[in-house]
Amino acid sequence: MAFKHAPVALDTRHMRPKGNPKMTAATTHLASAAREVLARAEYMLTELRDDPQGIEWEAKLSASIALLRSVGHVLDKADGQREQCLRQPINSWWRKIKAGKANRNPQIFWGFIDEERNLILKYGELRTGESTMVAIVGVQMTALVGGQSPAPSPSPQQSPSATHSYRMIGGSSFAGRDPRDLIEEAIKWWRSELDTIEKNAKASSQTCGP
Repeated sequence: MAFKHAPVALDTRHMRPKGNPKMTAATTHLASAAREVLARAEYMLTELRDDPQGIEWEAKLSASIALLRSVGHVLDKADGQREQCLRQPINSWWRKIKAGKANRNPQIFWGFIDEERNLILKYGELRTGESTMVAIVGVQMTALVGGQSPAPSPSPQQSPSATHSYRMIGGSSFAGRDPRDLIEEAIKWWRSELDTIEKNAKASSQTCGP
């Protein structure tokens, strides 16, 4: 069975512009460092959507998940230290996230971002499986009556094509899901959480910029 995915619309608002490597749209946000890391995860997702195989798939998947977990660390250690008005909202946010750990809530964080990062970085494990479907177009089969000589078979009209699909396996809470879809979901979740943190910071401080 082959699985098809709709094209992903990459949010380029926080990507680093090619013309000036020192400037990025993320600098217009309070949590600019965290958003820079999130933009890297978005880029890696576009790479994964191109169906890499073998070690290339494993490396890009590992990098994507590590970057997703890194967003939280950078938010705390970089943005929280640079923007004082973010400190309290970040602390409150982390208390809420940690309070849900026992129940794995939010599941996208504890059940995917954090859990899969731990397996990759601490145990070297990837809980994904790959399947491949090969389609051969233009092949014909001919039934012969006794004594007949086989006629030359026409050449295939197209080269065989392979379709790859990937699924979470093992003890994952998301078994059966495409990890790329989960990465996309995690990116959207992080973006929403960062928006909320920045909104709370601005509401609590009139001097909070930008």
